[in-house]
Amino acid sequence: DIDHCRVVIATLPEELCISEATLLARDIRALGIELAPPVVNGVYPEFADARQQAWLERESSSLQALSKDATMYLRICKRQRELIERFRRNVGPALCVPFSFSGQATEAVDPAAGAFPSALDATALVEKIFEGAV
Repeated sequence: DIDHCRVVIATLPEELCISEATLLARDIRALGIELAPPVVNGVYPEFADARQQAWLERESSSLQALSKDATMYLRICKRQRELIERFRRNVGPALCVPFSFSGQATEAVDPAAGAFPSALDATALVEKIFEGAV
């Protein structure tokens, strides 16, 4: 029943995933079904502000201490931001859930759970999924 249904699209901040989620949102809207705010999962946290990142990118070739890994991390973060911005332009506001380096899904979801409607307990849902209950 489309009057009592909303779809939550979850995606990753990667080219193919964002493209497919954008097309899915278009198709769901064409059916007359309302979209809940989509979720972009696994967003790498940024460790530098935009000014610092620009400096690091500019100086990375001359800084011996800046490893290839750090340079790659900056590029990934930048690309993720570009993809998320494109997704938001095409689909609307999205909830970004940070990548959890500890492996604990609820650690990343708890701070974002307040963005969901009160009827949806996002943390409990994630816990059920990881327990295999859903």
